[in-house]
Amino acid sequence: MTDVGSRSQNIEMARVSTEVTEPYRAALNGDWEAMKSFYENNPEAAVLPLTVTNDTPLHIAVYSGTKSPLEELLRIVPDGFSKPNDLENTPLHEAGVIGNVEAARVLVRCSASVGLGVRNALGETPLFRAAAFGMTEMVKYLAAEVGRVQGHDMEVQRVRYDGISILHIAIIGQHFETALWLLGNDDMLGEAKDESGRTCLHLLADMPSAFKSGSAHEGRLKELIYFCLPADENDEETRVNLNQKDLESGWGEKDHNHKCSRCSIIIPTGV
Repeated sequence: MTDVGSRSQNIEMARVSTEVTEPYRAALNGDWEAMKSFYENNPEAAVLPLTVTNDTPLHIAVYSGTKSPLEELLRIVPDGFSKPNDLENTPLHEAGVIGNVEAARVLVRCSASVGLGVRNALGETPLFRAAAFGMTEMVKYLAAEVGRVQGHDMEVQRVRYDGISILHIAIIGQHFETALWLLGNDDMLGEAKDESGRTCLHLLADMPSAFKSGSAHEGRLKELIYFCLPADENDEETRVNLNQKDLESGWGEKDHNHKCSRCSIIIPTGV
């Protein structure tokens, strides 16, 4: 390579480095205005990944906690909403993780029929990811949007590739409020089993520390157990009082007195 060619390559590498590091530093510092300004002046850089896992500027923008940086970037790269990173997470997956509902609304408007059903490398949809991190309000919003998409395959929302259900993942993370909402809005989840044949009650039985008296989870756990265990349908004390308005998820109004299949689970004492 000639000196001229080498010099040109170095200049190009320096330019690309600036196009990546400058907006990324701005995002790390929470200076979203600087990030937006950079891409307004350098629109060609908006397609370049910013991290080692190939997160795009749109992936990073959802961490602003608002919708403004994302909207500005989508004006520059309107088709960037669907581009995944190396883990096959789209910007909507990332919005689900942190519970940025404003950003999710923007992304869903771009293409609800596509974005809501996209699965990452583990087989998780944005709704599944939101449940995994206990983002209950995001779960409610995404479930409502999923329900509006005619012909949507609900199974892709319920179970990821390794057989773990959306209810299992919420319980594993001890996100019991999220688990209760899911169980109340999809009666198929209560009987879901993982590849080892374990139901949600099996998982709960393996969490003795969560049942300690005074635990922050104590009340939710009682509701969850009452909801899952077989019970007399006339026993008002065992019914979970879920708000019917939450059923605007599109998953249909469910019978909140539904109980899971009978199973011989020993629930830890202290409940």
